[in-house]
Amino acid sequence: MKLTKMKPTLLLALCCCLFLSCRQQAASILFESGDDFESLKSLAAEKRRPLMLFVWKNDNRMTRIVREEVLGDAQVAGFFNEHFVNVQIHIGDRRWRWMEQQYGLCAYPLMLVVDDRGRLIAEFSSLGRLGLTEEGELPCRRPLLRQAGLYSRFSAENDSVFFREENWKVMDGCHIRLDSELFHRILRNKELLRSRYGQNYDVLVDYNLSATAVSLFLPDRGNTPRRNNYRIRTYYQTLDSFDIDRRERYRFYADVNLAAGEGRYQDVFSLAKAALDQGYIQEIEYEDLMANFQ
Repeated sequence: MKLTKMKPTLLLALCCCLFLSCRQQAASILFESGDDFESLKSLAAEKRRPLMLFVWKNDNRMTRIVREEVLGDAQVAGFFNEHFVNVQIHIGDRRWRWMEQQYGLCAYPLMLVVDDRGRLIAEFSSLGRLGLTEEGELPCRRPLLRQAGLYSRFSAENDSVFFREENWKVMDGCHIRLDSELFHRILRNKELLRSRYGQNYDVLVDYNLSATAVSLFLPDRGNTPRRNNYRIRTYYQTLDSFDIDRRERYRFYADVNLAAGEGRYQDVFSLAKAALDQGYIQEIEYEDLMANFQ
């Protein structure tokens, strides 16, 4: 067979295709396989990395978008492969159903970061639009990678380093679960954070407590919303376990939202009057509350 010289332009095109193909393959997110959680925690301890749990229930459009477009992004996959032990959890599998109670799961898909002891570090949140645009861009890449960087360093850095301004800006821009180790660490470092960021500490704590106080029910199509018992329990536990300013005011938020959600409007009035008398709310707040339920 006669060999001929390959044109430079064709050779260059083939090299580019091979490079892009190898790059895409190398950047694919690597999910570890494991039949039990203990083996996965042991692997995380061995590699000195936290677990990233991609939890899904139905193989619907949103699940595929997160798996293929978000986690399939080259930059995202590369970072996650380097800094996490990635695990895909099908919550419909009986082996993993216990996680719903353990971590208070109720909406899917979601991404959790868990340490090698099984403690919840954080849940990825406030990422904006998920999936690719028509132009092929991934708008959530930047906030996702910023949060991933923060969570990957959670156990490796002491408090003084971890709460530097770069990291604080990430925390200040997302919703933080009250049952997470991240939120607990923030609360334990109240004095440090106030000395660095002033009232921004109180604003962050207030935002996350208040946002949780108004979401203590699970929406149920066509039916009365159901109590989210896990979220209710962790909300009150947070108030009881940490030094939180205006604790009774936040307790009132939850009490009145639970009463209103269950249609106990007389209890709403009683709670509001007691909160006013004890100075937990102001007159204008009391009047607004009465106007909403009368």
